[in-house]
Amino acid sequence: MADQDTPSQANPVKVVGRYEDGIRPAGVSKSVADGRKVVATAGTRVQFDPLDCRSVALTADAANVGTVVIGGPTCVAAAGTRQGTPLAAGDTAIFSVWNMNVLYMDATVNGEGVSYTVLA
Repeated sequence: MADQDTPSQANPVKVVGRYEDGIRPAGVSKSVADGRKVVATAGTRVQFDPLDCRSVALTADAANVGTVVIGGPTCVAAAGTRQGTPLAAGDTAIFSVWNMNVLYMDATVNGEGVSYTVLA
């Protein structure tokens, strides 16, 4: 039986790298991070901390009773003037951004927020 790295009649493809060798296909993330962010005072948007990434999944906390909104520096959670992507408890939104600090969050209730998973 031939080594899988050696081409043969049955397997004419030579393996040129494996993930553990530090070689990964384009578009595949190299690390994962997670965390949590809350809005201390409803109506006062907060900016996410700097963290390099390819994409981030944000999930509104299951215990939230209000709405959190994710967006840019002008996002607003208040129903009458809402701007951004609203998330009710348990909802998830995925953003493709180069750094988490381009995202902001507002909430309609003090102390509510999101958990997140970042792919970098």
